[in-house]
Amino acid sequence: MSLETWRDISIVYLSLNCFVILIIPMVIFYFAVRGMTIVNGKVPGYLGKAQAFSRQAREQTQAFSDRVAGPVIDAQTELTRTETIVRELLPQNEQPSKNEEDSRES
Repeated sequence: MSLETWRDISIVYLSLNCFVILIIPMVIFYFAVRGMTIVNGKVPGYLGKAQAFSRQAREQTQAFSDRVAGPVIDAQTELTRTETIVRELLPQNEQPSKNEEDSRES
């Protein structure tokens, strides 16, 4: 056998090795793409249901928090309104300025 024959056998052998090594990732990617296609087909329906449950939970939480916080906010509003009315009706005592306080302490 001559050197050209061994060269040709080596080329065929290396080509087959390269083909086998490259076919494995190609098969993996093929099934990964098929799996993603199936998932993309089924996910929107489940996401719609999850969004509906999430919206319902948010609305219920908002309703309960409004029910709990409403009286507190109303009481604080009335207190502030009353304080403002009293402050406007009663004469204000003048606060001593900083210079007057310093002269009293000396």
